[in-house]
Amino acid sequence: MTDDEWEQRRERSIRAAFQTGRPVFADSNGELRYADGDGEQLPDDVGVFQKPLPEATMRITWWARMKRWFRA
Repeated sequence: MTDDEWEQRRERSIRAAFQTGRPVFADSNGELRYADGDGEQLPDDVGVFQKPLPEATMRITWWARMKRWFRA
């Protein structure tokens, strides 16, 4: 395993721990597993980057903000 592969696996384990709230470790084969419970393997979609949200295109006018503020 190269340094780049190790760094990618390390970053994925950190993201997976933040996403799931569960501790993560790599076993001797390099597979990422949960440290609590039965040590089940991480699903493929945990810890990977998701597509970013699209940029909002509609802007609200100051008049619409004023109406919302007084209506509430």
